[in-house]
Amino acid sequence: MDLRPLKIIISLGIFPEKLKNHMENEVKESEKLVLDASTFANVRGMLDSTDQENVNVALAVIENCNRKASLVYILLLKKICKPNGETWKKQAPEAYKFLKTIGADPDKVCQYKQILKILGAQKAPEKDIQFFLDYFGEYVFKSVKDMGYDFVEGIEIKLNVKEGANATK
Repeated sequence: MDLRPLKIIISLGIFPEKLKNHMENEVKESEKLVLDASTFANVRGMLDSTDQENVNVALAVIENCNRKASLVYILLLKKICKPNGETWKKQAPEAYKFLKTIGADPDKVCQYKQILKILGAQKAPEKDIQFFLDYFGEYVFKSVKDMGYDFVEGIEIKLNVKEGANATK
């Protein structure tokens, strides 16, 4: 019996039982959680928590979600929440790498323009673009109110899709 593969596994610190469990628990990307507006709000609250355990759980959710299908939410969370790039790198290394591969610098705050550019490059679905626009509209509204324009009741940015256009849902 050739023991070389077992020696490699042991030298890497991966013991056969752990390896077996890892293989059994591996989840296909299509079966992973996809963040939505509701989970976005929950994860955002956890990321902004002063309790480090909440931050770690939130980053674990991001680490284990379907990142491509959750793109808009991940980019906005990275922009608006407290944890820095080093924390993301430590607690959510695959999400950190994912951000790098799509052109977002995980060590810096994403700008709205950059987020929109990435969403376009990744061919994000219409609903994700609209979520981004809704969130950006809230940001603009708060900024206008902070400038003293109390007469403004709200700002809505609505995506109008051409009739017959092949927009992704």
